[in-house]
Amino acid sequence: MASILCRANTLSVNMQSEIFDSFSENIGCRPVQGWIVRGNKISICAVGNYFAFIENRDELLNDVMVIMRAKVGDVQDDLLANLYARLGGDTNEALY
Repeated sequence: MASILCRANTLSVNMQSEIFDSFSENIGCRPVQGWIVRGNKISICAVGNYFAFIENRDELLNDVMVIMRAKVGDVQDDLLANLYARLGGDTNEALY
């Protein structure tokens, strides 16, 4: 369930940033590198095809994000190809 939630949110954030970018080109919101949602006791963050549920403690989120960004690197423009390649898929075949 968590994996589906994170993938759906990642696709949604990317769709919203594409819509925003279509009104104001080249403002720096593309490509999306990930997202974070902060709850009362935990936060959820996703970078590329990795996600984490994190207890809300001082500096823990920053540490986790540094590790995740180091692991994933920069996400390229084509989100689906990027996510699919990390799963071991052939990015030359049709994704849709």
